[in-house]
Amino acid sequence: MVVRTPVRIYVLWHAAYKDGIKLARHIYHWFRLSTGEGIPVYFRCWKDKEEDIPSIRDNDCDLNIIVPLVEPNMVASLAWRRYVESLVIKANEIQHKKRGSQSNADYKILPIALDVTAYQMPSVVNRLNFIRHLDEKSKIDYEIMLIKLTEAMGLILREVVVGKKTTPIKIFLSHAKADGTEIPKKIKHYIQTETQCHTFFDENDINYGHDFSDEIKEALETDSAGLLVIQGDHYADRPWCRKEIRDFLKPHRIGDPEETDGILYSIMPAVVVINFAGNKSARTIPELGHASCLQWTDDAARRAVVTILREILFSSFYRLLAQAAKRNIEPSDEKINILVNRPPDPVMVEYVCRDAKIMYGSRDGVIIHHPGHGLTGVEKRGMQDIYTMRFKAFGANYDAELCKELMPDKIKIENYFSGEVLGVSVSESTDILTAGISDDHTVELLRAILRPAFKQGISLLYGGSLPSWGQNEKEAWESRINFTETFLDYLLAERNTEKKERRDKKKDSTKSEVLAPAPRLFNLSAWPYSTKFSIKEEAQWINTCSFIRVTQEDAGIQQLIESPVFDEDKKTPEQRLNTALCLNAMRKMVCSKIHCDTPDFENFEFTPLAHLFIGGKIHDFSGIIPGVWEEILRAFEAGQPSFIVGASRGAAGMVARWLNEPPKQKPEELSFNYFVQNSRNPEMMQMLGNDIERAASYLAPDRQLNRLWEFIDSRKIDRNLPDNGLSQDENERLWTSQSFREVAGLIGKGLCKLKLEKDIAKEKIET
Repeated sequence: MVVRTPVRIYVLWHAAYKDGIKLARHIYHWFRLSTGEGIPVYFRCWKDKEEDIPSIRDNDCDLNIIVPLVEPNMVASLAWRRYVESLVIKANEIQHKKRGSQSNADYKILPIALDVTAYQMPSVVNRLNFIRHLDEKSKIDYEIMLIKLTEAMGLILREVVVGKKTTPIKIFLSHAKADGTEIPKKIKHYIQTETQCHTFFDENDINYGHDFSDEIKEALETDSAGLLVIQGDHYADRPWCRKEIRDFLKPHRIGDPEETDGILYSIMPAVVVINFAGNKSARTIPELGHASCLQWTDDAARRAVVTILREILFSSFYRLLAQAAKRNIEPSDEKINILVNRPPDPVMVEYVCRDAKIMYGSRDGVIIHHPGHGLTGVEKRGMQDIYTMRFKAFGANYDAELCKELMPDKIKIENYFSGEVLGVSVSESTDILTAGISDDHTVELLRAILRPAFKQGISLLYGGSLPSWGQNEKEAWESRINFTETFLDYLLAERNTEKKERRDKKKDSTKSEVLAPAPRLFNLSAWPYSTKFSIKEEAQWINTCSFIRVTQEDAGIQQLIESPVFDEDKKTPEQRLNTALCLNAMRKMVCSKIHCDTPDFENFEFTPLAHLFIGGKIHDFSGIIPGVWEEILRAFEAGQPSFIVGASRGAAGMVARWLNEPPKQKPEELSFNYFVQNSRNPEMMQMLGNDIERAASYLAPDRQLNRLWEFIDSRKIDRNLPDNGLSQDENERLWTSQSFREVAGLIGKGLCKLKLEKDIAKEKIET
């Protein structure tokens, strides 16, 4: 079940604002978590014209929250002034007229003033209450801005949830007297002085021994509260503290109490501030479930407040999402659907089952619908060790058992892709902001595509650099994306090391055939980049990742370089040539049969089932031509199935557009002269091209680019290119769609069909 999002956030900034992308990414990472949970965030960045920039979508969600980053460039741009003014006018019109249809979204504008000139915007914009963030550059100031933005969004969403204006957000502070009151007083002071929230702290706001029940009940009616637990050495031992947690986090039924299906529960959020003095051992508190935790430090009051405000915001968002999911559920006499507004944990499951009068003997037909994009493999196995019920996510792009879901009449095998490998070529996109997204969104897209496939046992082949774990202290919004780290994170979350076989779900026999290792990453690394990871790092990841080095000898190089340098200004022409040749050898290897020893299988061999191409640099790339283009060309030449995604733009997106509508003549980008003219160092680029021509004329840049054009041009006649299991119409949707859900579903369908065709061909050979 896929549910449309009730809310989207759009961050707007003028392209000349140099800190715009950093601040936008900061906002993105705050409201969109690394797990894929949270509120979708999109970008709109341009200079003084809106040419080729996607409009703000308002036909498939309920509310668009618009956040303009207002600084001198935006104020001085007549185009931007008119654009922001038009959004405010549109928001006012929607607010003041009765809407006859719910097909279009409401608009809420939350401008952030980054400079005093922000108040020179048009009068209709100036009447809004700006979030002030004037000349503030530090990480702390960013967090203060996020507090204000999160609180404002929380108020907006609560109004949507309850259908009317509500009282200020209430934050309950729970602590044990034996642990002291200094920390709760500091948190309370911060709430009172830096936010518009109300706080309830039993030393001042609630009488000693008073039950939270009345206050909690009122808060539940407006979905407007969160619990801050200050957990010291004595907290878990205090019955009254545990009672406060149980009362506060108890799931409350929303709607008709007589409903027997589609039962919706709301659970208010909690954040735990840990402050153990270390004088005694302290217990964990199972009632807290998935509550966020942070360690008390000098600045923890601010971090605790902004975190609980975000959790309150998410609680409202997920409640709206649950209500939308409920409308899509079809009643059934055989199933009981329960919807909750946070990820499930055993304590919560017992609460809702008891309240819904679902006994242990009748839980096989129960489905718990929850936020997110599906429990990770680790979480799901833990829950299924306890319960026989099913757990399904609102935001899942398609069911984790994608084979059964997409082709139930053909595929009956669990762990269907065991032994298969998907080749992936992905890197940063030069022009991705023109699509209203960033490379962070590419990570979202990869999650949507790969998580279901990992659950079915597929492995990955990728040539990328290792992350610098423990060496990079930058925050996520300040760091470049490392896709190797992304893939390893997904694998660790999803893979089942005990699952090395395919099981036929339709047979009662316990017989199984061991086919391949558990899913893993095969990491191709070309010289000189392969010299940057050590044997220690290889040993660290041996059970998850196999490193395959491509050496200078593998590339047929005679004049070897022993000690490469990585400073761009110090690289010699000889090193640039050898690098390009090694990268070319690596990209050829991707499309051939690969042999690799793994901890489970000696000399495991595979040819990728298919290749996935996303993003990629058009300028300042390493190699002879853009790497994604070179890998697409190798896949086309080898006749291997390819999925080319247009949503993330970049090199792959450009090919996707050309395949969808083949140009009448070869585009200028498919010439080496184009790259020389657009290079930061044209002379060096031209020298590399000349060196390639002399060393291996068949790899001459223009020769390769002409060959790629021949394949693209042939689409006018051969409409089956690329042969990836999808129809012509489905491939055209893959190349043009901006919906990550649609893209993930199409690739999942193609993989299923390719695997089915492979199995049928194998059976014919065997018989």
